[in-house]
Amino acid sequence: MKFVDTYFYAPPSNIEDETITFPSQELQHISRVLRLKKGDVVIVVDGEGHTYEAEIVVSRKGELAGHVIRELGLKNETKTNFYLGLPLIKPSHLEIAIDMVVQLGAKGLWIFKPDRVATEWDAQRIANFTERVKRLMISSMKQSKRAYLPELIPTGKLDDILKFRSRFKGIFYGHPFGIPAFATDFLTLNESYLLLVGPEGDFSHRELEFLEDVRALPISLGPRRLRTETAIVALFLKALAFAKEV
Repeated sequence: MKFVDTYFYAPPSNIEDETITFPSQELQHISRVLRLKKGDVVIVVDGEGHTYEAEIVVSRKGELAGHVIRELGLKNETKTNFYLGLPLIKPSHLEIAIDMVVQLGAKGLWIFKPDRVATEWDAQRIANFTERVKRLMISSMKQSKRAYLPELIPTGKLDDILKFRSRFKGIFYGHPFGIPAFATDFLTLNESYLLLVGPEGDFSHRELEFLEDVRALPISLGPRRLRTETAIVALFLKALAFAKEV
């Protein structure tokens, strides 16, 4: 028997009566990549906050499965719920940002279509990319040893904030002439917040007026011009540092 410090994912629907049925991709990683065998022990997360220590067993179908040994009470989630809003930019750049913010503890992601779009994003392309993002978030969750899979809010225009504004105590966005730092006056610990950055060329004049209308507060990210994928990480880290969550 050997213990493998590699996290695997199985949704709650795959865990029943202390038996874990691994998704096909995870099963392939277990059997063909790591070549684990019956009796080996792994860690499994369900994306809803549960972490299990499980022994590899052989199911009735003759496939490798997991048997729950015990549930681990890991406490590595942030107390303040930060959701990150990213504009549709070049997919490879978006993926870099998504990977990093999920590892850092983002509770949710919202990818929005800004007024200024560098590349064309039709409905089909957005749908295909959304599926890729879901797979990436699972990978990032496991990499950072988290048990929560961030929520993915459906893609829409910036104006769609009105549909879920009530969920957040506050909204902040990166801006060159924003407030230098977070303060207790407008960021309370243990609440939910939405952090936004604009695309290349920044938010449009219309979008800035809209953000002002919904009482979003601008936060400065310093004197240097940052790429979008860098800006969202910088804004998130600034909030995490203020909340003492990093």
